[in-house]
Amino acid sequence: MIAPDRHVRYNIDMPSGDSPGNAQAFLDHYRQLARRLHRRLSDKRLLQDAEVIHKLRVSIKKIRAILTLVVELDEQAPVNEYSSLMKQIFRPSGKLRETQVNLALIDGIDNHGLGPYRQYLERREHKQTRRLIRELKRFDMKSLISCDHRLDTWLQGIDEQFLVDRIQSNIQSRQMLIRSLIPGTADIDNLHRIRINVRALSEMLALLQDMQPDTELKAQLDETKSILDVIGTWHDYDVLLASLFRFIDRHPDEVKLQTTARMQELERKLADQKQAAVDMLSHATCFTKPVGND
Repeated sequence: MIAPDRHVRYNIDMPSGDSPGNAQAFLDHYRQLARRLHRRLSDKRLLQDAEVIHKLRVSIKKIRAILTLVVELDEQAPVNEYSSLMKQIFRPSGKLRETQVNLALIDGIDNHGLGPYRQYLERREHKQTRRLIRELKRFDMKSLISCDHRLDTWLQGIDEQFLVDRIQSNIQSRQMLIRSLIPGTADIDNLHRIRINVRALSEMLALLQDMQPDTELKAQLDETKSILDVIGTWHDYDVLLASLFRFIDRHPDEVKLQTTARMQELERKLADQKQAAVDMLSHATCFTKPVGND
């Protein structure tokens, strides 16, 4: 990334009155995300409720999107320790979340077909829960609070127009990249890259919508969320099939005709979800509409 001109960023008076300026809206957005992250890290249901783990990971993803943008604004911004803390929880919670999603997707499928695989997933869930417990116990909340304070202070000196320009530039770059990837959706790797970039695009659109509410922008944001839902379901089945294939490779004695039949059923669902994602991407307008006042 190109390092910004330091003279542009600092010593800007914050707007006053009941209507906060762009920089204050951005700061409020960040503070809301930070409070939400703290609540979810301390939620007593975290290790008993798969949905709470999912929400924790969503909170971390949103914070990481902020950190990525901040680094684009200034490579010397205080984000390194914050990023390391997020990684400490994000990885083990991700492994556990993946296993829980796999269990949910095969829920209701007969044990004659996937019984051994289900038992394997349940063992993994137990093991990954223990690992997450260990990471949560060693997680330093005081360091997280210090990181919050440092970033909060840094954000209070941000130049409003520079911030908006960088967000708009980020959005336009993501839109261009996604458009270049859509023709190659037959390539699974392309579809994965599209998913990652659509999520990043959605975060930037949400930021800009908070700062400069606009009906057209809101429509783009809603469309990206719909795409994420569809492509996310495809991704879940893709991850499930990859996990099942690994299980079969490692436990060939567990493979039975019923297992093969269940795999074919899951592969059909995967193909259907992929086609739904490709159809939605091919008709999407949120990757072509410009943002801002250009």
